[in-house]
Amino acid sequence: MLGLLGAPAPAASAPAAPAAPAPPSATPASAASGVLELLSLAARVEDLDVPERQRPIVRAALVDLWRQMESPPVRWETLRAAVALAMEHPTLARRVLPLIVPHLDRAA
Repeated sequence: MLGLLGAPAPAASAPAAPAAPAPPSATPASAASGVLELLSLAARVEDLDVPERQRPIVRAALVDLWRQMESPPVRWETLRAAVALAMEHPTLARRVLPLIVPHLDRAA
């Protein structure tokens, strides 16, 4: 189930480069705390400059992303959609993007 963050994958134009080793910040303990931070952010989207009419959608998307990160693998399409959603709200993006980055190598 892709939920609110599901999106079709873009066509690949070149072979994928080999995955680089995960950065030290992507240890299992820090990744787990990052996943829990998503729930915290979902609970307080009003503090992250998300307009009131968009809060239910953003909140649901963050919870959906949390669920997928709790039961890997997280699909590339999911991460791409989460980045796109976060980038619509700069304050939210500054908090969410660091939580997504450790999952990029695993999803690619």
